[in-house]
Amino acid sequence: MGDCFICKKALIDDIYVAKKRAVRTLLTVSEKRGHVDHQRMLESVEYVSVHRECYKNYANERLASFVARRTKSVSEEQEPEPEPEPEQQQQLEDRFDFKNKCLFCGVPFSDQTKTPMHRRHAIRTVREKSMKDNVLKYLLGRNDEFAASIVKRVCSVPDLIAVEARYHRECMHRVYNPLPEEGAKRGRPTGNKVDEAMEGIYSFLKENSDECQFSMTELMSHVNGNFVPHIKTVKAHLEAKYGEDILIIEKQKRDCVVCFRNTGFKILADKWYQEKFTEDEDLQPGPSKRKKT
Repeated sequence: MGDCFICKKALIDDIYVAKKRAVRTLLTVSEKRGHVDHQRMLESVEYVSVHRECYKNYANERLASFVARRTKSVSEEQEPEPEPEPEQQQQLEDRFDFKNKCLFCGVPFSDQTKTPMHRRHAIRTVREKSMKDNVLKYLLGRNDEFAASIVKRVCSVPDLIAVEARYHRECMHRVYNPLPEEGAKRGRPTGNKVDEAMEGIYSFLKENSDECQFSMTELMSHVNGNFVPHIKTVKAHLEAKYGEDILIIEKQKRDCVVCFRNTGFKILADKWYQEKFTEDEDLQPGPSKRKKT
């Protein structure tokens, strides 16, 4: 009778003859197991004799998948990955973990579950693509080490949203508020500097008077000069200049939004009058045509 091709033992008793369907099953399983010699033999036969118990174990697809995974893991252990080139190794070491470290200070986020709510560091996620350009605009003109490290970090990736970049809210304030120049006195900035910086925002709002909503990040990117006032200072000056016409909405984990009430009302009113005018034109009868006799 010959030998069982699975266990390599003589076929004496408990013999099972695998026909077309069973042969196809054995062929599929042999592919999973990576038994090339079995594949070649099974492709050339219409039936094959094996031990019944050998067939049950060999044709078990779950067992075959387990054996295939185990064989793959063993081969991977035996063939260690080639060591990266020195240049690639340096790149791997320099790769920044944007998701688990602050984009600005570079410090890993700590577990704050046991820290009281009022003492926790607020962590924000980058949600606007324009943030990269805005940050670079503020920092490229600065010469301090803090700014240089952020510029290098931000320029290393094309999209901050794609890498799930996060940051401390306090660190973001340091970006918008540069360190005082050498020899400059500490304290509240002079009114002239704030007024000069705010003029850029006022001009931007004037040029875009048709719009009724702006993000604070967008406004901060239009300040004049090298001095960047604190966000709270900008809010106070906007409220003082525009009074009740302005509305500043702050949302958790999002950039605050600046809205103009009158502009929004004007847009809605203009739209209503335009639609009303069109409707009246449609209802108005056309000029009567006299019949020629």
